[in-house]
Amino acid sequence: MDRIWYAVRTKPRAEKRLQSLLRSWHVLCVLPTCVKVRRAQRHVIRTDIPIFPGYLMARLDASERLGVLRTNMTVSIVP
Repeated sequence: MDRIWYAVRTKPRAEKRLQSLLRSWHVLCVLPTCVKVRRAQRHVIRTDIPIFPGYLMARLDASERLGVLRTNMTVSIVP
């Protein structure tokens, strides 16, 4: 079957969890992030924040698409 790139709309703040799940299924996925640096008292905290909040790009076939929709982290899939 052919794999097509989709934008997967996720529940709020579930992008990284869905990315790790898809990688465990050996699915090619992309989550573009940027680094946010902030100071908390004497520490510097670096956090990766998604550039497109609520979205993850994944290359899926029909059976993988159904599996992604069945997770509790997915809202919809946009072709």
